[in-house]
Amino acid sequence: MLHLSTILKHYKRRDVQEAMIAAAQDREVAVRFGEKGFGKRPDILAYPNDILELAKNGATSFHVSEERWHNVMNLNTGMKKEEIDNLRKGWDLVIDIDCKLWDYSRRIAHLVVQELHSHGIKSVTAKFSGNKGFHIAVPFEAFPKEVQGQPIQLLFPDGVRRIAQYLAEKIKPQLLQYINQNDSFARVSAELGIKEQELYKKMCLECKKEMKTEAAKVEFYCTYCDKKEPSDNEKFKLCPECKKIMEKIEMPSVERCPYCKATKFTEELDIEPLLQIDTVLISSRHLYRMPYSLHEKSGLCSIPLDPDKILTFERDAAKPEFVQVAIHFLTAENITSGEATRFILQAFDFNPVQEEEETSKKVFNEETLSIAIPAEFFPPCMKCGLQGMKDGKKRFMFAAVNFLLSCGYDYNALEVILDEWNKKNPEPLREVILKGQLRYAEQTRKKILPPNCDNKGYYADMQICKPDGLCGRIKNPVQYAKRRAFIANMQKENAEKPEQIREKLTDEQKAMRKAFRDKMNQKK
Repeated sequence: MLHLSTILKHYKRRDVQEAMIAAAQDREVAVRFGEKGFGKRPDILAYPNDILELAKNGATSFHVSEERWHNVMNLNTGMKKEEIDNLRKGWDLVIDIDCKLWDYSRRIAHLVVQELHSHGIKSVTAKFSGNKGFHIAVPFEAFPKEVQGQPIQLLFPDGVRRIAQYLAEKIKPQLLQYINQNDSFARVSAELGIKEQELYKKMCLECKKEMKTEAAKVEFYCTYCDKKEPSDNEKFKLCPECKKIMEKIEMPSVERCPYCKATKFTEELDIEPLLQIDTVLISSRHLYRMPYSLHEKSGLCSIPLDPDKILTFERDAAKPEFVQVAIHFLTAENITSGEATRFILQAFDFNPVQEEEETSKKVFNEETLSIAIPAEFFPPCMKCGLQGMKDGKKRFMFAAVNFLLSCGYDYNALEVILDEWNKKNPEPLREVILKGQLRYAEQTRKKILPPNCDNKGYYADMQICKPDGLCGRIKNPVQYAKRRAFIANMQKENAEKPEQIREKLTDEQKAMRKAFRDKMNQKK
């Protein structure tokens, strides 16, 4: 925790002030005032004394954008993508690494640095995030002016996402080798708070892609006319052909490759729960903690460090009283223009198969719902998340937007629901993030399914997965809502003529018993 005396003493230092002003050049600044949250946006830092004055008024930390702007103060939440692109001067690559295990946070950061060096990039800089992670950065000047015919300044945030994904895939083998040689998977899983089997994934022996277990299926089978009907959790069903009561049959679960449908597999270690590199939630006006800014939770300082000495860095070195302004982050010195050209081209050419991400982003091509599914039919995870969240708000917003759109809600309704949800959050998201997500969804005009229920980075990790009886039979929250709505409609239709239905079922049951007795008599 930070004390006022520590805050004022730190931000009073002239060398700290000058380093922070240099880091704020052409970038948007957001100032946090402790538990009160962030101040107005956009904002800038122009003079060293501004930092101390803000600290006197309650400022605890300072954050800057990855993007550089022609005129920061022209930014506003209602801007269209084209307007933002015109205002963007460029962007720096900042890879945010925040693993729960400190030793592995250092190891992952070290591997990212080494991977960047292996691509011939010398202008790599690094800094401690202030708590458990690191920021690894490459300045804008190191990249080419164009990539695949597009001006480099227009490739944010998609370009950063693709680079982060590329780096994550490249360092996985080395990280896996390190774990095998130096650690126990039981210890790693225990420290991460997950089961050891969650560190393994099943790979198809045919196409080498990840397999999934298909949930047990329940079908209704008519013994009279061999008609088959899917089950939507009903207790009984009448055959649509001969009107007889159908037999309920539960099919066993099947481990099947979603790509080639093969059923033979092998188990491989999966370090995804350990490898925490943000590849999805990077968005326009995305911020990171400014160099030499303090961290509210840890009380430490986000200090730049030698990228080649990350493995020996200890958090105690970031205590405010020990901080020395000797290294700069994203410095403009010693940069060879275009030295990251080969690197970014390889990142853009790289197209790893990631089944979970493909599934979560699959275009929802079913017929658009004419009436939105009522909230009473939402799955437990959505109901729980919409009550407000302390952590994981950005991830939940991403899932909720796609869930609501897939359930028939229009963009106006979506905005109202998210505004109400954000008010329930103990620490609401900034309006620019909320509006940005809505604007992106509206611009793309694609109905995309939210992440599947078994996606490790979402519902269970956000502690909103509260499964009921139906959850075990579905793969996606949208599927849950549709089934609940369908069952309710069927119950409503059946309730309209209860006497006739009861009579009909009784007759059918009598007919079945008579047919059974006749068969038994024939055998005798």
